[in-house]
Amino acid sequence: MIITIDGPAGAGKSTISQEFAKAINYDVLDTGAMYRCVAYIKKESALSLNDALFQQKILDMNIVFQNHEIFLNGKNVTKEIRTPAIDIITSVEVSPHYFVRSEMCNLQRKMAQDKNMVVEGRDMGSNVFPDSPLKFYLTANSQVRAERRYNQLLEKNIHKDLKELEKEIEKRDYEDMNRVHNPLCIPEGAHIIDTSDLSLQEVLQKMLEIFQQIL
Repeated sequence: MIITIDGPAGAGKSTISQEFAKAINYDVLDTGAMYRCVAYIKKESALSLNDALFQQKILDMNIVFQNHEIFLNGKNVTKEIRTPAIDIITSVEVSPHYFVRSEMCNLQRKMAQDKNMVVEGRDMGSNVFPDSPLKFYLTANSQVRAERRYNQLLEKNIHKDLKELEKEIEKRDYEDMNRVHNPLCIPEGAHIIDTSDLSLQEVLQKMLEIFQQIL
C-alpha cells in the first residue's frame, strides 16, 4: 500500500514520514530529496535544464536511500543537498520544470512499485499516486515553519535572519501553489493535520490512529 504525505516546506513532512514509516514498518520515499539531487547535478554540471546532456544525466541518475542517508550515483550527498544554495535551485529552477517533474514522477512510481511505502512531497496524493487509499496533508503557519528551518540551519552552523527565512518560505509557498505543472494542493480525500502547535509525537499519534481506522 502507498501512503502519501504532502504539504508545504517546513510542515514537518520529512521527519514525520520517517517516524511514521518506522512505526508501521513501511519503507519511505523522500521525493523532496530526489528533486534536490537534480538541483545538485544542475549546480555541479552548470548545464541548462533544457540541455540534452543534462536531461540525459537525469535519465541515468541512480538515487538510493539507505539508513537515513542519500546516495546519488554512489556518492553520499546527504549534507550537500541540504544547503541554502540547493534550496534556491530546487524551488526556482528544478521543481517547476516540466521535464524534471515528468521524469521524477516516473521514477517515483517505479521506486514504489509493489511496496508498502510512505511517500512524501508536494504532489504525491494529487498527481503521482492519486489512487492512494490513505493521504495526509501536513501544514503549519509560516512563522512556525521559519523557526523550524532556522533551527535546522543553526545545527549546521548556518546563520540566517528569521524574518528573511519566513519571507522565503512564503515565496516558496506561492511558487509551489502557482506553478503550471502539478502545483501544491490538498489532495482529494486527504487527512489535513496542522502541525503548528503539535509535537512530533502528537502528529505521529494522530496519523497512526487514522492508519488503524483505514486498516
